[in-house]
Amino acid sequence: MKILVTDGGYKNSLAVVRSLGREHKVTVLYSKPYDLAVHSKFVSNSVKVDAPTVSDVKKYGQFLVNLVKKRDFDFLLPVGLKSNLAVSYFKDELEKHVNIVISDWSSMRVAYNKDLMTKVAQKLNVPVPRTVELNEPRIPLGLDFPLVLKASDDSGGFVRYASSKVEFTRAYNYLRSKSSTKIIAQEYIVGEGCGFFGVFKNGRPVAVFMHRRVKEFPITGGPSAVAESYYNRKLLNYGLKLARYLKWSGPIMFEFKHRTRQNEFYLIEANPKLWGSLDLTITAGVDVPKILLKLGTHDKVEHSFSYKKIRFMWVFPDEILVVLSNPKKELPDFVSLLKSPLTVTNINLSDPFPTLLQLLMTFKNGVKVMTNSKYRFPHGRPEVRWDDR
Repeated sequence: MKILVTDGGYKNSLAVVRSLGREHKVTVLYSKPYDLAVHSKFVSNSVKVDAPTVSDVKKYGQFLVNLVKKRDFDFLLPVGLKSNLAVSYFKDELEKHVNIVISDWSSMRVAYNKDLMTKVAQKLNVPVPRTVELNEPRIPLGLDFPLVLKASDDSGGFVRYASSKVEFTRAYNYLRSKSSTKIIAQEYIVGEGCGFFGVFKNGRPVAVFMHRRVKEFPITGGPSAVAESYYNRKLLNYGLKLARYLKWSGPIMFEFKHRTRQNEFYLIEANPKLWGSLDLTITAGVDVPKILLKLGTHDKVEHSFSYKKIRFMWVFPDEILVVLSNPKKELPDFVSLLKSPLTVTNINLSDPFPTLLQLLMTFKNGVKVMTNSKYRFPHGRPEVRWDDR
């Protein structure tokens, strides 16, 4: 089959290419010449799309419609958030030319909006941090520092932490200048990061997976540097309940913080797309890209609800950046985890060029991390004890 995969610069796109490219002809969309997935030996072709087009959902969606009209693709697999938004928005038009697995826009617009998903969770009695919508840079009553301020545009760049009035005002003004979506303030939940992941068809689960974050970079919140497969019945029920309410189709992740003392999970956000730790999911035995391909092309799909106990370490660049942030503390942990028989890494010598690019990225970003604290704490630094679980 001929498959179009978006977002060649993401590590989860690389995971998709390595999963599907052995048996199918995979074309990757990319914006920069050093995008990871483009350089995999499992890529048959690539198409460039400029970054400004990707940032505009309507322009990007029309670009994808025109592309699948011209090319004879059997399946389109969007990876990043903007790609999923664009494909969902243009779902009816795209389905005339290519197979896709995506939710309707009515569900997608709720799932990617942090404010709306918080309200959904409250309606379903899924715990969330105390949340207040902000219309001005005024500290809300009932919330204490540290606080998390969020816009709904995307993860990472649209999140800021505040531990004082000055930081709160600065964070609000920054988000307001960058985003046209609603801004919310939430209490900061201290706990271990856990994720529920699933592939659904009209709200019914086809595959499920859960993980626990061992390390992330930046340490205040970012992509997993080390994560391990995990199971918890309460987390499973919360994830299934949310997806069922949304009548979800396709992949989705629900990110939670786990307060272990109370044994309670708090929904932090939904990510209506393929998740960054997809390598772990596939390695544990839930090959999500293949499942999505079968769903999209109406092939017989075996439901996947069990998986192996395994730990995945993204050595380059994430875990090395964690180590460089605090060598005295993190280096012994790195060595210990690397020696564990449970640990699998993203060092892939059978597909060497993406691994080489990741190594070069590590050198580039490592210098920044060692010389500028802004790169260690890009979202701010909440004044909490990190070991207070």
